[in-house]
Amino acid sequence: MINKLYRVAAKLLGRPLNLDDFKHVAQVLCPAEEQNVPPAIYIEDHLLHVTGTHHMSSIAYELECLHQKTAQHGATMLYPIGETRLFRGGLWTAKHEVMTRLLKSNDEVYSVELDSAVLTDSDIAHQYFGHWLSDTVPASLVGSADMPSIAFRKPHYPHAGEYADLFGLNPLYGNSGKINNLHLLDDCAQNSYKVKRYLELRQRIKQRLEPLTDCAHAGVFMARGQTGVKRSLSNEQAVIEHLQKRGFDIIYPENMTVADLMRKLWNAPMVISVEGSALNHNIYSIALNGAYLILQPPHLFNHVHKGICDAMDRPYGFYVCKPAQNPDEFYVDSFPDLDKVIDRLHNETVKRLVKN
Repeated sequence: MINKLYRVAAKLLGRPLNLDDFKHVAQVLCPAEEQNVPPAIYIEDHLLHVTGTHHMSSIAYELECLHQKTAQHGATMLYPIGETRLFRGGLWTAKHEVMTRLLKSNDEVYSVELDSAVLTDSDIAHQYFGHWLSDTVPASLVGSADMPSIAFRKPHYPHAGEYADLFGLNPLYGNSGKINNLHLLDDCAQNSYKVKRYLELRQRIKQRLEPLTDCAHAGVFMARGQTGVKRSLSNEQAVIEHLQKRGFDIIYPENMTVADLMRKLWNAPMVISVEGSALNHNIYSIALNGAYLILQPPHLFNHVHKGICDAMDRPYGFYVCKPAQNPDEFYVDSFPDLDKVIDRLHNETVKRLVKN
């Protein structure tokens, strides 16, 4: 309630911060880029299983992303905001501009007094582990000794601290106090600058976890956990038994340390999992041409991972599961169709290995 009052008061007393007002002084860290992208691999008839998507998207948008032949990767921009006060409800500039941020009542308050800093996290990164791992973590590399990166809130995810240690990061948090020269980072795009930082973080894993050995299996199946949004593969055990016969390793990410996860996934040729944030463990670990095969819940059909796969030249495929009677449940209804998608992805991986 207190945080809500902070935000309401800020909105009444100030005006919304508009980054367009700072474009003339913004620094372009990477310009917008266009990339030719290969089609996703899937069974056409499976699209008939789709019943809905995430509330922030639409089926029309997801189908458009699925069929596009070129991807537009936005620019990475650094906006100098100037003197800024941090408070529990967000940011307040010297020009009475406000940007609200979410801070829960049980979140710790971090006071800072800095000459310069770049804010690298976002509210969505505190809602979804995948966005934290794919956006906030590489964004932290943008900071420097003179302009450290800061986050508004400390991540609550079980694996976050282990990732920070593995990557050699030293997170700085700030949601109270003053920054004389604050910069805001716009870094959501999967452009070449983002990929460069993904690969830098991958190299850090390799250096810190030596000796790493390549995955000895045909691929890895990541079992769905319980901490995320309710998505239940009702015949998961049957899927596991089928994939084991095909030479896949089975892992349970929620029960593993980050180091063990990276060792199991290192240079895996393919990873199969129900759609969700846990797939982002693969960004830094699987083979550079390793394939994603996503088991799509019919009611949450989306392709957020395709942009990452395209940018990193990894084959992307999916299998739309069939709805079960329970609205949160779904199942793989055809193992021959699943095998077709696996084989097509494997062939695509081989083609890209030859090409590169």
